[in-house]
Amino acid sequence: MTPFQTVAAVFLGFALVTPALADAVSDALQAATEAYAAGDLKAAADGVAAASAGIAALQSEKLVAFLPEAPDGWTREASADFASGMAMMGGGSGTEMRYTDAEGNSFAITIMADNPMVSGMLGMFSSDMMMAGMGKVIEVDGAKLIDQEGTIMSVVGQNIMVQASGMDSATMLPIVSAVDFKGLAAFAE
Repeated sequence: MTPFQTVAAVFLGFALVTPALADAVSDALQAATEAYAAGDLKAAADGVAAASAGIAALQSEKLVAFLPEAPDGWTREASADFASGMAMMGGGSGTEMRYTDAEGNSFAITIMADNPMVSGMLGMFSSDMMMAGMGKVIEVDGAKLIDQEGTIMSVVGQNIMVQASGMDSATMLPIVSAVDFKGLAAFAE
């Protein structure tokens, strides 16, 4: 099999296995395959990059499902720009949800997946002693969270980080505890 046939088979297989992907992703994969067949490597790379960005956007949308609804008396609003800004943070997918109480006080919960920042945090979350040195360790739904009074964070699996910041930990913790950490762990696999 030639290199072109191998790449084309991968793209075609990917497109057939994931028919639910947005048309923009399928179109970008098709354009990349056609550009590669024509020998236009720049256009092929651009198509692959566009498809990758589209897939990251779809993954970002899926991450919203793991965040809790706003409790009574609170509102919940998704950040429109967070997912698109992931490229500036090294790539991957992510979402941010802002929770606001009746007085207008708010905090944000962010989820980042497959991002270099998450990789950098893995070492700190791999040891209970290191975690205890960073703050109070709280276990919620099988996930270990570090409470740094004003910031609560956790690494789920090897590639997802959850972080809440903006209010005192006592106020944020009940909402953060409602994050679907078990679902995130399955998503991380």
